Amino acid sequence: MTTSTTEAQNAEPQNTEPAEPEIIDVLPLAPLQNGLLFHALADPEALDVYTMQSTYRFAAPVDVAALRQACASLLERHPILRAGFAHEQFDTPVQFIPAAVPLPWRQLDLSADPHAGRELERLQVDERQAKFEMSRPPLIRFAYADLGSEGGALVVTNHHILIDGWSDALLVTELLRHYRAGGRDQALGEPAQFRNYLQWLAEQDEQAARGVWRDQLAGLANGTLVAPEAAERSAVLPEVVEMDLPDGLTDALIALARTARVSINTVYSLGWSLALRRLTGQDTVVFGSTVSGRPPELAGVDEMIGLFLNTVPVVTELDPHTRVDALLRQVQARQGESLQAQFVGLSTIQQDAGIGTLFDTLYVMRNTPEDDAALDRLSADTGLLEIEGGDATHYPLTFIVHPGDTYRLILAYQGEQFSAAVAGALVESVIATLAALAAHAQAPLGTALAAAAGQPQSSKLAGTARQLGEESLLALLERTAAAHPQRPALIDGARTLSYAELWTEVSSIAGWLRAQGLGPGSTVGLGLPRGNRFVAAIFAVMAAGAAYIPLDAAYPDARAAKMFATAGADAVLLEPGSSRDATRLAASGSKVLVLDDAAAGHAGAGAAQLHSGYTHADTAYLMFTSGSTGEPKGVSVPHRGLVNMLANHRREIFDPASSRVPGRPLVVAHTVSFAFDMSWEELFWLIEGHTVHVLDEALRRDAGQMVGYLREHRVDVINVTPSVASALLAEGLLAAGTHHPALVLLGGEAVGAEVWDALRADPVSEGYNLYGPTEYTINALGAGTGGSAVPVVGGPIENTEAYVLDSALRPVAEGAPGELYLAGDGLAHGYVGRAALTASRFIANPFGVPGTLMYRTGDVVSLDASGQLRFHGRSDAQVKIRGYRIEPGEVQAVLATDPRVGSAAVLARRMPQGHLALIGYVVPAAGADTEEARAGLLDAVRARARRELPDYMVPAHLVLIEKLPLTPNTKLDVAALPLPAPSAGRAPAGAAQIAVAEVFSTVLGVDSVHAEDDFYVLGGDSLKAMRAVSLLRARFETPLTVGALAAASTVELLASKLSAGTDSSFDMVLPLAGGTGAGAPLYCFHPAGGLGWSYAGLAGHLGRGREIIALQSPRLSGPAPQDMAALRDCLVQAIRQRHPRGPYHLLGWSFGAHLAHMVAGALEKQGDEVLTLSLLDADTVTANPVQGPAPDDAAALEQEALNFLLAGALRELPQWLTSPYRREEVLEFLAEAGGVWSHFASDKLEAILDSYAYSVGLLPGARYDRVHADTRLYTATISRHGVAASDPARAAAGWAEHSAGHFAQQLIEAGHHEMTSPAALGVIGPQLREDLARAEAEHAGN
Repeated sequence: MTTSTTEAQNAEPQNTEPAEPEIIDVLPLAPLQNGLLFHALADPEALDVYTMQSTYRFAAPVDVAALRQACASLLERHPILRAGFAHEQFDTPVQFIPAAVPLPWRQLDLSADPHAGRELERLQVDERQAKFEMSRPPLIRFAYADLGSEGGALVVTNHHILIDGWSDALLVTELLRHYRAGGRDQALGEPAQFRNYLQWLAEQDEQAARGVWRDQLAGLANGTLVAPEAAERSAVLPEVVEMDLPDGLTDALIALARTARVSINTVYSLGWSLALRRLTGQDTVVFGSTVSGRPPELAGVDEMIGLFLNTVPVVTELDPHTRVDALLRQVQARQGESLQAQFVGLSTIQQDAGIGTLFDTLYVMRNTPEDDAALDRLSADTGLLEIEGGDATHYPLTFIVHPGDTYRLILAYQGEQFSAAVAGALVESVIATLAALAAHAQAPLGTALAAAAGQPQSSKLAGTARQLGEESLLALLERTAAAHPQRPALIDGARTLSYAELWTEVSSIAGWLRAQGLGPGSTVGLGLPRGNRFVAAIFAVMAAGAAYIPLDAAYPDARAAKMFATAGADAVLLEPGSSRDATRLAASGSKVLVLDDAAAGHAGAGAAQLHSGYTHADTAYLMFTSGSTGEPKGVSVPHRGLVNMLANHRREIFDPASSRVPGRPLVVAHTVSFAFDMSWEELFWLIEGHTVHVLDEALRRDAGQMVGYLREHRVDVINVTPSVASALLAEGLLAAGTHHPALVLLGGEAVGAEVWDALRADPVSEGYNLYGPTEYTINALGAGTGGSAVPVVGGPIENTEAYVLDSALRPVAEGAPGELYLAGDGLAHGYVGRAALTASRFIANPFGVPGTLMYRTGDVVSLDASGQLRFHGRSDAQVKIRGYRIEPGEVQAVLATDPRVGSAAVLARRMPQGHLALIGYVVPAAGADTEEARAGLLDAVRARARRELPDYMVPAHLVLIEKLPLTPNTKLDVAALPLPAPSAGRAPAGAAQIAVAEVFSTVLGVDSVHAEDDFYVLGGDSLKAMRAVSLLRARFETPLTVGALAAASTVELLASKLSAGTDSSFDMVLPLAGGTGAGAPLYCFHPAGGLGWSYAGLAGHLGRGREIIALQSPRLSGPAPQDMAALRDCLVQAIRQRHPRGPYHLLGWSFGAHLAHMVAGALEKQGDEVLTLSLLDADTVTANPVQGPAPDDAAALEQEALNFLLAGALRELPQWLTSPYRREEVLEFLAEAGGVWSHFASDKLEAILDSYAYSVGLLPGARYDRVHADTRLYTATISRHGVAASDPARAAAGWAEHSAGHFAQQLIEAGHHEMTSPAALGVIGPQLREDLARAEAEHAGN
């Protein structure tokens, strides 16, 4: 079979190049044209879904020549149909209009083809799939198929960028009139042109209209999305499902609109809003709506051809308690507010909203002009049988309402995202909802939804119901100890406790507690260092019948005291010589008790004798989480939940894991803070008879060292947050040829695909995700990586029910997000001392036995087809960052307590790189808004946060703003709050700097990182540093420690270190922060150990541009001066080489304070100016001539130096390492124990020891000049780590004697060895910045 084709011929000969068309007009684009041009150009190879097509079927005979001329007449009369689009040469895209274009005409003869119908369909598909080149007009083409006796078909294909549906209807009528007239209807008047509308647009007040949309969208935290981001979807033609409303419903809805005094469009848009609520679980939904865009005041606009249509967002707030008719009026009123602003382009609206994509569904109420009688006459005159056509959008769902005697609902859906069954069910649910709205117009919305046909029935997801035994956890532990007395139970470094020893210690401490008057009903705080004794103390408190309150080592004393006061704690246990402020803790009302070896050796007893009245309802512990009011809230958890979880874990986790490692107890690593309820996972293994290694604070925070430990000790089970798991994987946890743990337990935060996929693919390790809030005893849900290809939180554990509900406590549809509620044996008692809060979160269970409760988690989940729950995020302001639950309100309350802060807001926001970061917004108080006051405000606020909050609650970024933006409803306008501004600076240069900058960007979630940017200034912390070091080790294939990152924390410094492959950390001049000329440099003088990298923490307080240089001991790298004067001159020379002339700022700590003062005197004598001199905790030699051992007491010096190293290692000392220490034994221990010194070679450690002894030996020779620099002495007030606090008055008097300028003293609540800790620098840093700024201002004014 042959199909003949006739192509339209141009007027010019075929062998002649066509002349460039004459351009008669260049115009801007209408709002929707901009969006459609973007989609057309986004992927040149993809199908353009914005290609429109209409097919006109004519009866025979057809006057093909007249029909062709009619098509040409359309192009001649309407310039917009000849438009092309250009963007590359222009600042903004334009449309250009040629004077004339050849008619794109194609003609096929299918008159003799027996398969003409099929060939016509092929023609339609070919035309539809042939993309238009946007810069080569016309973007419309015509194809005619001769069907013989069946007549003919004209296929008109055009890009949507030219015309909208209204214009298309006008063109149908005009085309038929031209055809009827033989090719051109001369009776038609001159048409109004699209350029008139573009001129009208240019005259509108766009800024005012944008303000309307900002008000409309204010308060939105995110858009409403039903499918993955558009960038991840391919362009496909949609599938369609259509349904007519059942008899009577069309009229009922018209009546509803009339009685509610709203438009019929409002009724149907509310129906679509409720469908989106069902799909997304959100009570505030956003969708796109098409508006005609034809301003009634523009003459002739109803007859214009062009793209007037616009898509704008519609926001609907769906409160189940609002009456249906009142809600309809609210919806219409809100939409009415934007009527005069509907010309603003969607991209502009979304950009102003600042929350990303607003919607991915479209609502269309068809309102094209139809004159059915006129069209019928034209059809009869021209032989038109039918018009078949349609268009499409890029949206996954487009909901179309087609008016008529019976309204028709049409849902266009992308088959890649939704099945036909789901699409059909969605339309049916809209119909059912509309019927319920009509029937319950004066009832609350929740009543209407409950009555809607097709709504899901009440259901629950339940774990296996089992009867709990009566034995306590303590009885089970006692029984295990009796069965395996010699088996290792706990190991913390060099110390091992057998099960017999563990039980002896537990029962002894419990007996001692009872002797102190502590027992059933008591609460006991645990402020002990991490190790075996902490574990023993947990069980001992419980064995005594009391409940424990754990403290993390990072909790400041202020927070600890607040927790104890809230809980009404009866006592707190501290170790001998604890660094905790016992006075402050006692002020909370708690009795401070020291848990020493004597207490642990108290006579013990069995579990039944220690607490004979035990029941599962007894309180086991009070775990504190962040509170929205500014106060931490304590969750009171009974034993029942722990006993239930242990029983569940035996069957679901322990037995399967043991079967993979048969014949022996498993080795379990305890890595989680005891102040995190997730820490109980390892303790369950302990009760069951397995061996638990308690990793110390430093080791559990270093992914590289942890992986090494897991391999060395062949650990079978680890329990970590997904963030830590990711860092462990980066360090080679599952590397080929190495030991792999049999089980990796995950909890505390959402699991990403990276971690899930790695564990799922590993042949040895299995992952198990455990989900649960503190209010439901650690875990309520669980799932193994082997059971799902994607991350899930699984199903309920034993004796647990889970409900996925909407805001009206109605079960949501399968697959739809809803809030998770939990009921069962794991429920906590509630919040201690917070009855109202308890009542708001632990609510009556409408699906359970009367009188039972369920807990509202605030987590959004959905139930997939396999019965697994998937986690989507939070429904309230609470967030989880790095596994920690944080109420931004608590952080906000701390920031706002600073008297210089007028108001504050704290939010968790997604940074450009995808990381969630806590951001604090600060508004200065009246009187604190001067430039000088503002300069130090953020440092002061950050310092306060560090003093009063755990590290994980300190905002990663602080942003100074003029005022908090509010929505029209006086709520915080989140979208209007700026993200932290990227800093200006030099671009990274060279491969090494670029690689380091990329790692910083990835880890910190910042868009732009410059060469001089500091890791810690950008928001780095210990966990992020661990991740960064892991990535850098892999990139550069070289050893790197977290300490090395602190010492060289800028991109350029770290890149230089890594690319050189050399260790510059012992150089005498160690740059800590690069300068940009913003102020005089700050030189920091080393303490006795010789190293200066501990000053790196100042960078985050002193701001960008301040050059900070540490001067380290020359003894670290070679021969050194033999007296203090010579050392002073050596350091002066080093300063002169880098900065030949002043002014300077000098700072020194301990031994470094003496050097700083002596150097200041020398520089001033030489005519230079020292602006400030900062002395950190030192006494003058004359005021305190005994500065440690005499220089000739070599043995004592050696012991002091060894003690210095051991204290810095932060490791439990082995039993074989006792005082007096031998140098080789100490070095051997430090190399193997991990910690800050573990990556130093033995020669480096020897150098530190020698530097310490060298410095102490030189110190008595210190002599001071009277200096004119402004001097501030920072004096430590706490005796700690074997160093007694100085007498502040005597210290001040000693240094004041040598000061000829301004002298001040500031007391620091810290020990001598803690003066460069984050807490101390949180006080010193802001004060130092203020001193530096004031001195420089005075210097500039002189």
